[in-house]
Amino acid sequence: MYLIHVTKTFDADVERVFEALSDHETLLTVGNAVCRLIDEGSEERDGVGAVREIRVGSAVRFEEAIPAFDRPRSYDYRIRTLKVLGVPFPAKHERGWLEFHDEGGSTRVEWRSRFRITLPIIGPRLDPFLGRVFEREFGRIMKAAARRLASSSPSRGDVAGARAAVVDGS
Repeated sequence: MYLIHVTKTFDADVERVFEALSDHETLLTVGNAVCRLIDEGSEERDGVGAVREIRVGSAVRFEEAIPAFDRPRSYDYRIRTLKVLGVPFPAKHERGWLEFHDEGGSTRVEWRSRFRITLPIIGPRLDPFLGRVFEREFGRIMKAAARRLASSSPSRGDVAGARAAVVDGS
């Protein structure tokens, strides 16, 4: 399995960052991706039991399920199906998860995903290439979330949270 690990720190409180990165309507606001909810979660709309469909342009479509959701600390997702140009893509997604760490007014997010391409012979060679593509995309998604947080008014009167920005990009 190939492991992707992207870390970003936001200058915003953990509740606001968790909401920005767990809400299906705002999560994918970069590029030409669209996310819609197929099934709502049992206790929260985007929580445990939720199923999301993500489309990237007309070429890529995948469904992911939310098996764990611990507001505002973490949530897991698992890609159940992946199609490219309408054809199932040979990949196994073991687990994706985001962890949110409150750091006294700022929030560090660690986004990990574990997968492998199941094509014989060339699959293991494709894993690192696709891993780098996904790492870039995860970074773009988090930077877009930081911009949205910076431009929105903070909830509960948290003026410092209005300055949300990515402050590290490792």
